Amino acid sequence: KVMDGPSLRTALALSAAMVALGLRAVVYGHRAARPVEITLGLLAMHVGVGGQLGLVVPQLAKVSTSKSNSQCASASADMSCALVAALFMGDGLGVALKHLTAPALGSDVTLLVTAVGPALFAGTVLAAKSC
Repeated sequence: KVMDGPSLRTALALSAAMVALGLRAVVYGHRAARPVEITLGLLAMHVGVGGQLGLVVPQLAKVSTSKSNSQCASASADMSCALVAALFMGDGLGVALKHLTAPALGSDVTLLVTAVGPALFAGTVLAAKSC
């Protein structure tokens, strides 16, 4: 069964918050030279991103299977390609912004600024009206 409604929004917000807190842990672990804290922060960040993908992909499948069977395979392929393209574009944009802002702000501030994105996403998901 595909999760929807308030429980989906709450789970998306929690996974986005996990990403933001993971980035924050990486910064503070780096400042204090604590490799265990850095590792746990990276682990939390990856679990949060995986959680977001795990929640969004079934929603995309639900949309594609609501059509007739002949359109279903085509729609699934199109959505899979769009999801992969969005992941690559987001990754490329993140790397570009990191390289542009790191010299001016420093690596710690750059990571903290990057953590604002998932935190804003979490707030937006919680504040959005359910469909």
